[in-house]
Amino acid sequence: HNLPLETFQAYLDARIFDLYNDPMPDMGSFEGYLGETRAALYQMIAFVAGLTRSSELADACGHTGMAIGLAQLIRQTGKHRAKHQLFFPETILQEAGLEADAWFADQINARHLRVLEEISQIAQSHYQQALGAIKQLPIESRAVFLPLTLVPKLLQKLRKSPESCLTQPLTLSRLTVHWTYLRSDKQFSR
Repeated sequence: HNLPLETFQAYLDARIFDLYNDPMPDMGSFEGYLGETRAALYQMIAFVAGLTRSSELADACGHTGMAIGLAQLIRQTGKHRAKHQLFFPETILQEAGLEADAWFADQINARHLRVLEEISQIAQSHYQQALGAIKQLPIESRAVFLPLTLVPKLLQKLRKSPESCLTQPLTLSRLTVHWTYLRSDKQFSR
């Protein structure tokens, strides 16, 4: 499909962060990481699906990658905390009054929940922007963005039980996933 090799190389370079327990320093680094690891993948999927490069497609892929990436990191927060990996920006933790060591502590408090709330709000914002960008694309291209429809379900589950997200992965039942995909046309056409 003549995919750009430099995009794949940037993906691999960004994934080096996953191998170490260094904290994510700031929001700019965090967005760059998600852009290289999530948004770039959606752009490659779009190219394989036959979509042509455009600013609308780049916008849709960028916001989709951010929303899905944030939701996936929220979903895996408990696992990451157990491994002492901090994917969320230290600046967000500091705004909530937490240091990295306190983030990993067994004692969960309101500051932990503030971090999750802030990240979920950012994810929700990117989700809304992604929907708007996707609506600018031809209808037949929207299937590429189907995984985006799971973001609200994960955020809803987080809101119901934020404490459990800090200790165990959030999961969606297969029925929920399939039902959400089946009803995806309603989200993309609103």
